[in-house]
Amino acid sequence: MKQRFQNKVCLVTASSTGIGLAISEQFAREGATVIISSRDKKHIDAAVEKIRNSGGKAEGYACHAGKIEDLQKMIQFIKEKYGRLDILVPNAAVSTHFGFVLDMTPQQYDKLFEVNLRGVYFLIQAAYPLLKETQDSNIVIISSIGGYESEMGLGMYSVTKTALLGMTKVLSKDLAPIRVNCCAPGLIKTKFSSVLWEGKEQAAAEFMKVERLGVPEDIGNAVAFLASSEASYVNGETLIVAGRASPRL
Repeated sequence: MKQRFQNKVCLVTASSTGIGLAISEQFAREGATVIISSRDKKHIDAAVEKIRNSGGKAEGYACHAGKIEDLQKMIQFIKEKYGRLDILVPNAAVSTHFGFVLDMTPQQYDKLFEVNLRGVYFLIQAAYPLLKETQDSNIVIISSIGGYESEMGLGMYSVTKTALLGMTKVLSKDLAPIRVNCCAPGLIKTKFSSVLWEGKEQAAAEFMKVERLGVPEDIGNAVAFLASSEASYVNGETLIVAGRASPRL
């Protein structure tokens, strides 16, 4: 296996399960030290143990992805322990409401934007000084195909994911030479998306016009490419990984 991330330090948020864990495992398989971050310490410990048992290097840090102070403390922890940050993957997201778009409560709306947008922005802000000190550092933001086309029920979740597409474009210019790219997954079989596919997998695949639903490893592979030197001439782009033709020209 390639060792594209040998001696690199990678931070992936919401990485104790699902897509975040798959991304972290791919980085670790290729030589990186991965920081596993989520709110649940039990899940963090299990993910760190899984990676270490497979021969990888991992460290855990419990953090609320929507709380600025938590994000700043996490970056300080990485600075003090490793002195560098090569790759940042803001992956944390919540979906606080499924249904008619105008039925959200103020609390649901605020929580959605707190984690999906505000948290991503302030994580990058906190990490920027450390990324800037590291040669060939880069950021891969996790958006969603829902940022291009909202399915019924996703509502404002899709709006936050569309905003991340724009954030990628702006940051890729303003943070240069740090590369900033984005990955937009389609329907991936995780607990997070289970309301869309669990118990109706074949129907969901037919509705999405795909041969199969995605698995977290599909996104792990895509993000690893974007974060690697193989994508050194790719900046400000969004890679859609959805098993079908892109909903854009």
